[in-house]
Amino acid sequence: MKALCLLAMAALLLSAPVASATVLLYEDFEGSLDDWWHDTGDLWHVEDYRSYTGNNSLAYNWGDPFYDYWTPPFANSGHAYSAVVDATGASEVYMEFASWLETENTAGQSQYWYDIAHVELYDTDLNYAATLTPDINYFAQGQWNYLYTINLRPMLDDHSLDQFRVGFYFDTVDWMDNIHEGWYVDDLRITDGGQTPPVPEPSTWLLLSTGLVGAVPFVRRKLRR
Repeated sequence: MKALCLLAMAALLLSAPVASATVLLYEDFEGSLDDWWHDTGDLWHVEDYRSYTGNNSLAYNWGDPFYDYWTPPFANSGHAYSAVVDATGASEVYMEFASWLETENTAGQSQYWYDIAHVELYDTDLNYAATLTPDINYFAQGQWNYLYTINLRPMLDDHSLDQFRVGFYFDTVDWMDNIHEGWYVDDLRITDGGQTPPVPEPSTWLLLSTGLVGAVPFVRRKLRR
């Protein structure tokens, strides 16, 4: 019954009429990553081993031949920052992207002591502003999940941001059990509204993935070419 209710709710959300939206940023990682940045020496890179669409995605791991993020006896971490998004004058700002994650964590945990994977907001000079929730680790691991965010406009207003960057942050915390595949991100799209179905609560993400449709509550907690 719960599953039927979730499916019915998702059907209502997805069937709601939507207006045309202006795309503020779209990145499928198939071409030049103009104005993207990442931390020097981290493991973020463009990868063709997995992708949601096309040939490439943005990945946090060593790539071929290991496809893990093991750096014994040291922990590792890194940020990838998107190109600048100009949301000046936009009353609504929605983000959606595909995510594939495999870490030592177990999907559905209420908190994570290791292998942090966060989506964050930064100003144009790469100064941290906020972390989006829920923690990306909450979602099913070892498969592609397609995520629609809430309206980012209130969060941007809270930090006086009309122009901003999206940050993808991965941190192993320690050096143990880091022989998993890590994180892949693909098809990042940010619009001024209209494309994303309305989400009933400001504290939820709508998740669409293989075999799972539902509303997921909060569980809070440079790529330079």
